[in-house]
Amino acid sequence: MKIKEQFFVVKNLTTGQFVCNVGSEKHKAAFTRLLTSAKCFQTFECAGDAIDTIRVFFTNKEAEAAKEHDHSEYWVADAQRNYEKFAKNLVICKLTRTHSISKGVEQ
Repeated sequence: MKIKEQFFVVKNLTTGQFVCNVGSEKHKAAFTRLLTSAKCFQTFECAGDAIDTIRVFFTNKEAEAAKEHDHSEYWVADAQRNYEKFAKNLVICKLTRTHSISKGVEQ
């Protein structure tokens, strides 16, 4: 018997990296090049929420950088570069896994 499992991952088209975890307010979103390490989302909406979280994180970092007094132009440029690299071109990829289940033989 075969069972198909559908799930979603978030990929950055620019870097080819996948989202490893969404992170929290204290931790920035992490990315990995390996699909096996990617965070799997059960629904398209959950993956979309992850993208929103990542974009908000980088947008907030950019806003924080703009408030810095020392070398604010450098910090803003750095934050914008990170946004371009990690958050601008995120897409949701739908994947399917097939599991084979066989009945055990009793003796």
